[in-house]
Amino acid sequence: MKAYKFTVRGAGAFPIDLMRQELCWPNSVNDSRLIMKHANHGLEGREMISLTGLKMPSTILWRNNSYYVIKVESTNLRNLGV
Repeated sequence: MKAYKFTVRGAGAFPIDLMRQELCWPNSVNDSRLIMKHANHGLEGREMISLTGLKMPSTILWRNNSYYVIKVESTNLRNLGV
């Protein structure tokens, strides 16, 4: 099964519900910490969060939430150990 690793950067509170819509999750414990740290207070635009999803991320949805998809790469779930 195909998966997509991608990185987002933005400002404002992190759109946690968008992760559900995008069928994605944090790539690492550090990414999870960044999400929780900025869930209410927002990123300052410098930190990037890496995610993995089951579908190509929607740049429009992320942009509508003041976050931008910086990089996307296609991979296989088997390569991720899932």
